[in-house]
Amino acid sequence: MIPFQSNPRWNNTNIHHGFFGRLGGISTAPFDSLNVGLSTNDNRDHVLANRQLISRQLGLKKLWLTQQVHGTDVFEPRHHHEDAKPEADIIFNPPKDTGLAIQTADCLPVFFVHQHSSVIAGAHAGWRGLVKGVIGVTVERFLREGILASEIEVAVGPCIGPGAFEVGEEVVDAIPPEYRQFCSFKHFKTQNWHVDLRLMARLMLEDCDIRDIWISGQCTYTEKNNYFSHRYATHHYKGGTGRQLAVIGWTS
Repeated sequence: MIPFQSNPRWNNTNIHHGFFGRLGGISTAPFDSLNVGLSTNDNRDHVLANRQLISRQLGLKKLWLTQQVHGTDVFEPRHHHEDAKPEADIIFNPPKDTGLAIQTADCLPVFFVHQHSSVIAGAHAGWRGLVKGVIGVTVERFLREGILASEIEVAVGPCIGPGAFEVGEEVVDAIPPEYRQFCSFKHFKTQNWHVDLRLMARLMLEDCDIRDIWISGQCTYTEKNNYFSHRYATHHYKGGTGRQLAVIGWTS
């Protein structure tokens, strides 16, 4: 079985989901081994096979992916052809027995669930997406269905941790002031700025009146043997890195 993390609250339900890492696939270095990114220089057949391994493990017939661009556009698979792959960082409510899939290599994968109505969504949330409001846009799409934000449950997967996420002042300046004071800090040794993406996401979710929030504590950068990290690859060796997948689907 391929290892993955999950929200304990959703285990033993019809919510089949997993935050997968880099282990359990067939790709070779530097994409070893569960690389799912077609935009990488990995063997295409290996990437597609890795995606299939994940969908089979979760019991899902199909995975819906998008071209992620660090924005706030919403893709709704129910309204599109099965081969559609638009530019979007939010996937809203795919058909049952299929899964929405978010690719990451340091950014946050965020899952939203309303159990009573069986509505789910996923968002790709890096610092740019968070600053642009990807959390609020996703919640607003639930509200349009008549769902109360307070009834939405959220799970946030592994991402780069604050100790590893060093940024320039331009990133700190882009963060809304109400979050900047809590989510950014200067490292006591280097005096360089760092940002806590997990905390920023939590605060934004809470401001949307969401309280049921599970957050993974795993860091893609420091746990390089378990996860792909674009930043780690940039810092420590030349060449590309893979993408891991976070998948959620509602089964019949």
